[in-house]
Amino acid sequence: MGRQLQTTVPGTGTQLVPKWDYLPSFSKSERVFKRKQASNYDSRHRTCLQSTLEDEEDVWVTTGEEKVKGQVRGQANTPRSYYVDIPSGQVRRNRSHLKTIPREQEKEDQDDSGSTGDIQDDDGSTGEIQDDDGSTGEIQDDDGSIGEIQDDDGSTGEIQDDDGSTGEIQD
Repeated sequence: MGRQLQTTVPGTGTQLVPKWDYLPSFSKSERVFKRKQASNYDSRHRTCLQSTLEDEEDVWVTTGEEKVKGQVRGQANTPRSYYVDIPSGQVRRNRSHLKTIPREQEKEDQDDSGSTGDIQDDDGSTGEIQDDDGSTGEIQDDDGSIGEIQDDDGSTGEIQDDDGSTGEIQD
């Protein structure tokens, strides 16, 4: 039966339960079928659970044809919706229209300003570079060794430490 009957004839709920001897196996196979159907739909449509966003988290907001950088202000009253501050004001967007900006990308955006940045050479040692005039500078690794850096064309270059280890840099 499995459906709500609409009748004016009075009856009790126990009268509407089917008296099949195979009811337990049928219910189990029906649950398995529905789970498989849901799984197939999810994989076909690339559905996935998205994480919740924290307040003041930086996100890319889809607004029509373009993407704008914004900052989450809080959850809206509707499910999976958030209030986001963008340069033109505050908007409410569904979670599917918000893409989180990884912390590394934010750091790269700040590094593109041209004054300071992190560098890692081939042996895994890291340090901080500060350009003197935009093309040459001095680097000091965490282990204390000092080397000279010079960009080839302003975007990439090679570094050699005093201890002989080399690495490639990219702006």
